[in-house]
Amino acid sequence: MRVIFLAAGKGERIFKHFNINKPLIKIGNKSLLENLIIGAKNNKETKISVVIGYKKKNILTALKDYKKIDFITNKKFNTTDMVHSLMMGLKKYDDDILFSYSDIIYDGNILKTIKKNVNKDIVIPYLKNWEKIWKIRKKSIYADAETFSYDKNKYLNEIGRKIKDKNKVKGQFMGLIFIPKNLKKKILKIYQNNFDNKKIQTTQFLQYLLSEQFKIKCLEYKGDWYEIDDYKDYKFFIENDVFKRIKKNFRF
Repeated sequence: MRVIFLAAGKGERIFKHFNINKPLIKIGNKSLLENLIIGAKNNKETKISVVIGYKKKNILTALKDYKKIDFITNKKFNTTDMVHSLMMGLKKYDDDILFSYSDIIYDGNILKTIKKNVNKDIVIPYLKNWEKIWKIRKKSIYADAETFSYDKNKYLNEIGRKIKDKNKVKGQFMGLIFIPKNLKKKILKIYQNNFDNKKIQTTQFLQYLLSEQFKIKCLEYKGDWYEIDDYKDYKFFIENDVFKRIKKNFRF
């Protein structure tokens, strides 16, 4: 399996506080991206790639001591969203691929769990205790979170829409998507025919795939997860005691 970290963007909402690529923000001794890469490297037989774009030399320099990493340059990072970077990775490699955002924190062992549960469908892990995380981050559920529901067989029904009733939300998307190589050509064709060079959010694209009769398996995740979406998220993470256990587990 290959893991591709999507790190082409600038991180506009937090950039002014650090003046550096968002994935390179440090919490402790290592950056968000470095910790994700270390977690991936701890899983045997995992190949690693990083999609870069904005000031790519910053990331290349930061990762110069990490061996056997492939880099893909998204020259259109200013006019596209992460889905475009995802498609670049999908097009380049003939592998089963786990795509990962690079501004999130999670236990690298989730890769082992995904490997054990993959099949010929798309797989997305979801956060079961999402309401607790949103409260910790002091985010408005109705303004910030999105719909997420699945059927009795844990196949996705809906994702990425505005929440009207939080009791109907069964989890939250974590910024991780596994795509088996058998679906590569079909997904690329759908993107090229409908969204090529256009901005579309990841969850919106997943919802579109549902409309095209793709099956997306939902995998429950019970471990630690956090997102550094903006400076408020960063401050809460470094200042609150509730994150002591997470920090201990994540080498910060």
